[in-house]
Amino acid sequence: MKNTNLFIAFIAFEGLDGSGKTTQSRMLHKYFESKNIESILIFDPGITDLGNRVREIVKSPITMNPLAEAYLFAAARSQLVEEVITPVKRGEENAYDTCEVSRLHRNKSIEKRN
Repeated sequence: MKNTNLFIAFIAFEGLDGSGKTTQSRMLHKYFESKNIESILIFDPGITDLGNRVREIVKSPITMNPLAEAYLFAAARSQLVEEVITPVKRGEENAYDTCEVSRLHRNKSIEKRN
């Protein structure tokens, strides 16, 4: 029998680097835990093995063009969707640090700087 009381939420915090997205998403995740609400705290890139590798590369001093960086983020996002986000349909809450909208804006601003 299907649970009709199931509530699924995908919550994304958007903003510039240093604006508090991580702080806010962690606070929300802790709040969910305090209320015994099942949740997953997702950050991007990260969580998956591939996402963690991409995070290492992006944070390293390697010089790369904006398109290469965008492809790395896209690969990490694809893995994240497959391994984490799709299973959320089974009924887990999410506090999500950064979503695609801010990723695209970041890549655009990188292109303008170059």
